[in-house]
Amino acid sequence: MTKIKYTQNTDIKHIMKYFIAIIFVSFLGSCGTKTESQTEEQDNTTNLITLSKEQFDMGKIELGKIKKETFPEIVNTNGIFGVPPERKASVSAYFAGYVKDVNILEGEKVEKGQVLFTLENPDYINIQQNFLETKAQLKNLKSEYKRQEILYKENVSSKKSFLTAETNYLTTEAKYQSLRQQLKMMHLDPDNLTAKNIKTVINVISPIGGYLTDIRISNGIFLPPTDVALTIVNTDHLHLELSVYEKKLHNIIEGQEVRFSLLDQKDKEYKAEIIQVGKSIDPEKRTISVHSHLENDSLLSLFTVGMYVDARIYVSNDTLFALPNEAIVEVDGISYALLLDKYDNENKIFSFKNIKLKTGRKGEYFTEILNHNDFNDDSQFMINGAFNLIKD
Repeated sequence: MTKIKYTQNTDIKHIMKYFIAIIFVSFLGSCGTKTESQTEEQDNTTNLITLSKEQFDMGKIELGKIKKETFPEIVNTNGIFGVPPERKASVSAYFAGYVKDVNILEGEKVEKGQVLFTLENPDYINIQQNFLETKAQLKNLKSEYKRQEILYKENVSSKKSFLTAETNYLTTEAKYQSLRQQLKMMHLDPDNLTAKNIKTVINVISPIGGYLTDIRISNGIFLPPTDVALTIVNTDHLHLELSVYEKKLHNIIEGQEVRFSLLDQKDKEYKAEIIQVGKSIDPEKRTISVHSHLENDSLLSLFTVGMYVDARIYVSNDTLFALPNEAIVEVDGISYALLLDKYDNENKIFSFKNIKLKTGRKGEYFTEILNHNDFNDDSQFMINGAFNLIKD
């Protein structure tokens, strides 16, 4: 009896163990199913980023849609400010002399015909004296020439006498005209010159209006005709002279927009327009000169001849579907953006989805969206503020 009872107890224990094992496995299975469901629900929840209306307004967040934007093709170049040749003058003296009066300053504005400085030289007296003497001789020689001409025609005077009178008159006439022109170059009036107003000092006059640069003279120095005393630049026609490499030349045409900045003011940009493209290539640099005018002439006073600039020429424009650069966040080489999922008007809650984007060309302000067809025309994206929300 005892043996049979022991066997029955053993079987019961085995049955109980088996039953408990089945219950435990079932429990584990149910736990695993619940965890998987919870994970899926959690993923769907964490993919949404919510903001209250107050947070949205305080962050000055803006919404925007994918729309067509212009993507320009740009040629980067550089250049300097310059003026046409007729707007720049190197001033020297036709006649050597000692600088007597110079009362000008670098950068000073002068008008055409204004006295820049004076020169003094005793040789000026000789020119004026020769002119007055020649002028006096010419009057007598002309009279003698006319008289000999009449006598020769009447066969009263010989041909030799007539030719001598003619030669003397024409030679003196040539000398007179030469001296007359020299006086004009000295800015002396030959018609009003007399023995009583002969001058030892002459004026050097400004040939154009503009600004004085590179002044090289001072009182008392001797200035020969070969030396440049100063330079005058008229900035009324100040323009950009850009240098473009020949391999980019086929893209450059008149009328294209140019944006440029000064080397020490990279954050400030100005606009210009291509007016003329050069026709010859620099054999050493392999570049061509591109002439551009400022869009706003009132800004000319900000620049001066010789200033260097960095420039961009906008050679073409493509229209592509895009979002502002600020709306796109790149993480590990993948582009993301926040798409508005819904707005709970009752609780004033914005819900955004963190979605992947396929991007193309990136411009200065916009990035091309290659998968724009994946979204509706009414789809709205967070334009600013997405970076911190996605990164966090």
